[in-house]
Amino acid sequence: MSLFKPPSLKVVHVNKKHHIASCVPYKSGSESARYLISSLSDGEQEEIKTMEELQDFTKIIQVREPFERLLSAYRFTFEKSETLGYPMSLSTQNFSSFSPAVWPKEDGTQIPSFQQFIEYIGVGFSKHGMDKDLYISGAPLHWVPQYMQCNPCSTQYNPEYLIKLESWIHDTTLLLDSINITTDRTFYLLNSTPGGHSSDLKLLKQYYSKISGKQMDRIYFHYRPDFLLFNYTYSQFKEKLSTP
Repeated sequence: MSLFKPPSLKVVHVNKKHHIASCVPYKSGSESARYLISSLSDGEQEEIKTMEELQDFTKIIQVREPFERLLSAYRFTFEKSETLGYPMSLSTQNFSSFSPAVWPKEDGTQIPSFQQFIEYIGVGFSKHGMDKDLYISGAPLHWVPQYMQCNPCSTQYNPEYLIKLESWIHDTTLLLDSINITTDRTFYLLNSTPGGHSSDLKLLKQYYSKISGKQMDRIYFHYRPDFLLFNYTYSQFKEKLSTP
């Protein structure tokens, strides 16, 4: 991608009354951000047609810890039965070469295992490249690196604030205070995956315990720009997984 490529307007939520724009990658709390932005005025979703309209807006990027987001994307896409109408042909065609094999759900359909999913990303990107629709459009938008969707280096969308999903309520409150917006609404996160939030340590250990150190390193390399640009630490995540 171009170093200065602006975000897609599809992931930018705006409030024209308060001149706020929030860029949120898929699976980084977009529903919460959308609701927050719209609730600050009349609750209506507002749209823009060009980046130029945001010239004097307060610009925000909202992100999530990369490995937590990756697990959330897997669970949302494959384990949540009513999600996306995900074509199983994509699963069989593109996961069959990775092991272990697909496993059945309770309704009899088959989905890739988390190990297959990790291999598909780690090996597939390096083998096929980022120019393949297989990896950068449709359902894969839920796990495409965050910097590719909300590029903080864009000259057209230069963010003034960074909000992290892990500290969303705290960060959002500070943001509104800093730009002198008062609201009596209650802050809470929306759209949590059934079965528990993917930031839950028990769930993280359950899934990532099946992933080898080599696989983890390969995935980290792929998402390394997200770690560096948004101030996350790979070693801290590994330490979290190793806690009793």
